[in-house]
Amino acid sequence: MGAFNTLSIGIKCSNCLKDFEGILQFKFGDVRQYHYKIGDKIKDSDHCFDHIDAIVYGTVEDKKCPHCNSINIEEFDIFIKYGLILSYSPIFDFRPYLNEYEGNYYIKNKLV
Repeated sequence: MGAFNTLSIGIKCSNCLKDFEGILQFKFGDVRQYHYKIGDKIKDSDHCFDHIDAIVYGTVEDKKCPHCNSINIEEFDIFIKYGLILSYSPIFDFRPYLNEYEGNYYIKNKLV
């Protein structure tokens, strides 16, 4: 994946249903190994992401549940609006990523 940023998320194991912390790797904004939480603003030296609604591809660093060792979902959409990380969810459709920004994200809307 090369250089990337990370986002802490909560994951519920699909097998044992216990919660555990996951770390998503993603490429968006200044990609300099920054670590984020939901609600953080993306560091972006050009401020070009401050006026878009984007969905960013994220992959889990360790998809194995620490409680039961089951393999869980590893790919997520990260929702970013006005440069703020709003939420995340499992990816259900990869097609929007295929032709956009090397598969790292796609722009849903340009905002005023």
